[in-house]
Amino acid sequence: TKPLVNNSIHQSVNFAYRGEPLHIGETQEGVNLIIDSLLRPVPNRLVFISEPFAKPITSSGPMQADVLARINKKDMDLVLELYEQFADGHVMFLTKVVQRASLANSRGHRKLLTPDKWEKIPMHENYLAPKRLAPGSRIVIRLGINKSPDWQINYGTGRDVSTESILDAREPLEIDWSGETRFVVRVMR
Repeated sequence: TKPLVNNSIHQSVNFAYRGEPLHIGETQEGVNLIIDSLLRPVPNRLVFISEPFAKPITSSGPMQADVLARINKKDMDLVLELYEQFADGHVMFLTKVVQRASLANSRGHRKLLTPDKWEKIPMHENYLAPKRLAPGSRIVIRLGINKSPDWQINYGTGRDVSTESILDAREPLEIDWSGETRFVVRVMR
């Protein structure tokens, strides 16, 4: 990724490159896992970290995100991960959302993105059980493009994703992530 310019971060994702290391077990579906002492970096992810909480709080209900992005293609698959980082540095996985941008507004009707136009992509369909967050803990959010071998890769052509192939990976996905992207984690007082 490149630094913030004009309130956005530019990122290029090369789908043809398959040499990225896997972090098996780190965020497998259905697993709440305390990870040694740090959150391992994952390619194609931006990381956002809150200030530490002065007192304990309890999360209540799903996390919501309104991602504002501009891409050079017609579609992309976003991934959003939520963690609690304890005061001692240990990290616990809380939830993960994978969202196809073209289906973000309606699961039943695909609306392709317009290349090089800013688009708001809601990510509201997720599950987060109430969780008490300890004093000194921080919320960590990782946002990026889903390139996991466990999922069907969306190369962004706009065609049915099941008809795309590695041949469609020739042109990298170019993304501008807006600083206007909004994350909401609901808490009980």
